[in-house]
Amino acid sequence: MAEKVNLYTEFIETFDLQEDDVIFMSSDITNLAKYFKEKLVAFDVNTFVEILQLKLKNGTLIFPAYTDKLRHGDIFDYKKAKPTTGALSNRIGRRKDFVRSFDPLHSVYTWGKKADEIVKLKDESSFGENSIFGFLARENAKFIFIDVDLQNSFTFIHYLEEKLKISYRKYYSMNIQLKNGDTLKDEAIQFHTKKMGVCTQLYPLQDYLIRKGFLEEKLNFNAKVHLSNANEMTKGVHAFLSSGGKMYTFDFKLFAKQFVKRILGKRYF
Repeated sequence: MAEKVNLYTEFIETFDLQEDDVIFMSSDITNLAKYFKEKLVAFDVNTFVEILQLKLKNGTLIFPAYTDKLRHGDIFDYKKAKPTTGALSNRIGRRKDFVRSFDPLHSVYTWGKKADEIVKLKDESSFGENSIFGFLARENAKFIFIDVDLQNSFTFIHYLEEKLKISYRKYYSMNIQLKNGDTLKDEAIQFHTKKMGVCTQLYPLQDYLIRKGFLEEKLNFNAKVHLSNANEMTKGVHAFLSSGGKMYTFDFKLFAKQFVKRILGKRYF
């Protein structure tokens, strides 16, 4: 048992955490689980989380629990909606010591000192100042990415895009019905989404952030880990854009397809 715990502890120590940190973690635990298996230890999410909790005695843990497939008029079942953010998030959702925030599009599972504050966050915009992403900015949260690229996991970038009033995204008004037990109520949401034909492209940004020291990259236990915080990532994004970098591409074929769907009255968001 001691060897098993030491394996988790050794991995977590590489994050350089302080006991009062606010941590936002995005992950794909496939390679990590394979490494543990090679060491004759079955990777256990609960053990991983509990050792993180011991490290963060006065801190806060946050895992994404997004529901990406919701569309205008859909129902978000707060208690039953399954996150589309991977195995780790889904397993954490079964724990009794984590609570889920109420944003239909970008809810999170959270534990710790700031958990109650996070659950009470309310903003008309899913990427607004009083959203989870505005909270991460105010708290200078630490980002931990385990075997995921920014392209598919750095949702905080959309908060920065909204704040910067970039030209390739626009507001889309959505009405979602929030179901909590027997209660059903309408939620009006402003979603700052891509314009037709626009594709998010964050690989050049990721390379730049690593090269300039805004994002640390290391290989731990056969898992590629990226570490940073909200302040550094914000400064890095501003520097990248000032240098002429772009975080999107335009696809004419995609534009044509979306345009036809719009003409036919079908949704493309």
